[in-house]
Amino acid sequence: MSNEQRRRDIARDLYELFCSAVDTYRDDLRQRVEDDASEFFRKMTTEPDYAGLRINDTYGLTIMHKDGSPIPVRSAGAEHVVAMSLVAALQNNAPLRGPIFIDSPFGRLDAGHRQKMLATLPEMADQVVLLVYEDELPPQNARQTLKQKLTAEWKFVRKSARHTILESQ
Repeated sequence: MSNEQRRRDIARDLYELFCSAVDTYRDDLRQRVEDDASEFFRKMTTEPDYAGLRINDTYGLTIMHKDGSPIPVRSAGAEHVVAMSLVAALQNNAPLRGPIFIDSPFGRLDAGHRQKMLATLPEMADQVVLLVYEDELPPQNARQTLKQKLTAEWKFVRKSARHTILESQ
């Protein structure tokens, strides 16, 4: 066997090893994200018949019934809980973790889901910043549920059509 042929065989073997490693890493990460998303989803949903989430062939998330069948149709609120579960799972599996910023996280949720999601937020990241309307999340509810986990509270105060200030609460 010539040196050129040996180099070609080594290069082919290294390429196959690299491809196999990438496949293994992707499959492992996919499973961890699915498991974490399911765990967060179960914490935030009020539906006891939901077993968790499954990543489908297009990398979307499917809600799974406790009997193992997929839930084919879901409400806007369920869609929102699924999305928040994915955000939490991706954050949990990221090599570099940072704060999560969420605008209007409770807008499409009923009171039960709102309360469960609020209670789960501290588990999603070390720092979560919520941009909410008082009607969406009454400040007293946030204070009572989050207690010492609520480290700062700010309020936008409109002064005019061209001027808004941010006040510490």
